Amino acid sequence: MAKNPLFSTYRQGENRVTASMLAVFERINLDVLAQLLWSAARSESLPFVEFRNQLGAPRSVPDASIRGSFHFLFEVKTARNSLSAGQLRRHSESLDKKAKLRQLFVLTPDWSEPVAVLESGVKTVKWFNFVHLSRSIDVLLADESQLVSDQERFLLRELQSLFVADGLVSPDDVVVVAARNAYGEYARFGAYVCQPGRTFRSGISRVGFYADGEVKPEVPTIIGWRDGCRFDSRSAARLTSSPREVDRKIGALIRAMLTSGARQSGTTLQVFLLSAPDDGVLTLRLARPVSRDAAHDGWIQKQQYTRSAWLARAQTLADLRAPASEEV
Repeated sequence: MAKNPLFSTYRQGENRVTASMLAVFERINLDVLAQLLWSAARSESLPFVEFRNQLGAPRSVPDASIRGSFHFLFEVKTARNSLSAGQLRRHSESLDKKAKLRQLFVLTPDWSEPVAVLESGVKTVKWFNFVHLSRSIDVLLADESQLVSDQERFLLRELQSLFVADGLVSPDDVVVVAARNAYGEYARFGAYVCQPGRTFRSGISRVGFYADGEVKPEVPTIIGWRDGCRFDSRSAARLTSSPREVDRKIGALIRAMLTSGARQSGTTLQVFLLSAPDDGVLTLRLARPVSRDAAHDGWIQKQQYTRSAWLARAQTLADLRAPASEEV
């Protein structure tokens, strides 16, 4: 069958991203595709496949389909908190019951698995976000043992560029927050807690802490997120009994912060669960704190955005800009 156009003609964000992603997937080696999906969502290897975009189904219209001796469906969202449990249930009914392996892949910009995945009750769902997929591409292309052609490298980098252009993955992957108290809370509880409704760019994956005139050396990865968390004993009990790991961790965090007096009962807050300061894999450890200079005394009020690579080489805040080789 004819392949989908490489550059999507769709104008709507979700359709454009889905169509472009599918066009890249069908132009790369199946072993490469399998490695990407395994890395992003721990999926199985892929046999012979058929790619279809915006397929019709009896009760719903999933965004894309890959079929073979298995049947994979894809649901793609480009806005956070926009996934519907009912939609996932309807999509799951469209999976081929005769296929040996049936999977509904859900791709969203959320920092942690959306609540709708659990609420759907669908066992075949595999969720990942655009940062997961983009990082999987980076890992794959950096692995010299992987046989990836120049064309495949070009296509996968173009797909990453599309994610960046649509704000789904940010080249500035670190948000640096003012952290007079927050840095101590992170060291103690492994989390960043701030006011509810505070906005952050989509596509960030790490949090940096600015306190005492410097960016602190620990730059952890965001591993979970919830807005509107009620800090009281009832909420903590409900969350710690949840089947979702991220909810259990947030429940334990609320209980620990209330018990220690770090937070007052009755408040509603936004919570980022972060990798631990001593996590050698997920937490970027700078060789030294990044100190301020005379030109950057007022560098941060609420938050600033920068890149992991720039932080890793910076000595002062003046170094947090693109070197000539990276300027565009």
